[in-house]
Amino acid sequence: MVLKKEELYPHVRKKLQEWYPGSRGWAIYDRTEGTGIQPDFLIEKRSGENIERSICTVEAARTITDDHIRRIDHYVSNLSGKNVSILERILAVPSGTDTSSVPTGISIFHLEKIHQE
Repeated sequence: MVLKKEELYPHVRKKLQEWYPGSRGWAIYDRTEGTGIQPDFLIEKRSGENIERSICTVEAARTITDDHIRRIDHYVSNLSGKNVSILERILAVPSGTDTSSVPTGISIFHLEKIHQE
């Protein structure tokens, strides 16, 4: 069975809600809730004129490649700016995915209940 990354969204959202609770002012948006090129999940909190964001991409791949990392970096570049700070870059993958090439500075979220064959 080939996994589609959209099938992973409910599992990722649930975990993100634990990490970034709405009760602390965090809003979580998935790519279907915005227009244009969006990451799989954009997490943000506004405080006056300042915005804190975390970017989460979801990959249903056996191995994470440089292209996956460039995609995360692209989103970070487009979604940061004046009064906007990026707190965390998150890569969500099924357990069993080879993440050995992921550089430091990117948090890896392994979906333990979903295994990549």
